[in-house]
Amino acid sequence: MQCGTCLLLAASVWLGTVSAVTKSIALPPEMGARIPNKSWIQNFSCIFYDEIYMNCTWDISESAAQNQQFVLYYKNHNKRFAECESQRSGDRGHASCYLQGVTSYRNVLYLRVNALENILFETDIEPLLDFYKLRPPINVTALKNNTITWENIPSHFNSICFIHQLNFTTWNGMFVKTSERNVYNLELELDKYTVKVRSQFNKYCANSELWSDWSESINVEKEPESKNFGPWVIMIPLSVSLSLIVFLVGIFIQRYRLWGKLCQPIPDPKKLFNGLFEDHNGDFQLWVKSNMILPEKSEEYQPSSQPWY
Repeated sequence: MQCGTCLLLAASVWLGTVSAVTKSIALPPEMGARIPNKSWIQNFSCIFYDEIYMNCTWDISESAAQNQQFVLYYKNHNKRFAECESQRSGDRGHASCYLQGVTSYRNVLYLRVNALENILFETDIEPLLDFYKLRPPINVTALKNNTITWENIPSHFNSICFIHQLNFTTWNGMFVKTSERNVYNLELELDKYTVKVRSQFNKYCANSELWSDWSESINVEKEPESKNFGPWVIMIPLSVSLSLIVFLVGIFIQRYRLWGKLCQPIPDPKKLFNGLFEDHNGDFQLWVKSNMILPEKSEEYQPSSQPWY
């Protein structure tokens, strides 16, 4: 018997930005005879995540019965097919589950879509890394020397297999940079910007075009540099202020002739009590009596005996 028609698997990124095609296989005679409606399944695609998690979608043609249920099966090497058990109820074109017994992304994975007991679609994927989508980077940090760092969620893959994109947004536009390490030195002097990061496998580890989702954006604003001018910054204004105050006070005193009144000599109290201690041993009453000046007797007026005429 002739082999069945070769089937192609189109693996497309969510949001419809990238697509890839899996390896075609020829169905054995007995399998091909059990596919009555191959056209029911179209645009079959799968994406794989860490810990061997699979998410597959497919389109169902209008010729398929509305109550027809579709079940996704998978197997690794010579093991028996296992059902993708976490298929959502009522969603006929979608299935996602953890792959039991699949321990390596470099092995071949066989997929089959059944409707009741009829096999509608079967294909293989090799290697799985070509359809692997990394998790978004975490802990994106901007250091003071314009260095951006981030981390990838721990997985079985070595970090040397990753390549990263950085998306910078400034007040006048956006630009993208690439880094092969988890660090990037920004050469531009930017005062304020936002940045986010995403990752994918590089060409040395896989032939994947699936980028991870973008990390959370962080806002970066450069702190103004503090300028140190030394003590002269304080001394010069202070000296000018003091000089101005002295000048204004001098004008005020000169205008109102207050200088003589303000600068009168202070009397020496020792002169006021001259002899109090030297002559009277501090006896104040005796000193007062000795220094008391009595008024002289005024001569009595006597009228002249001679007539005035």
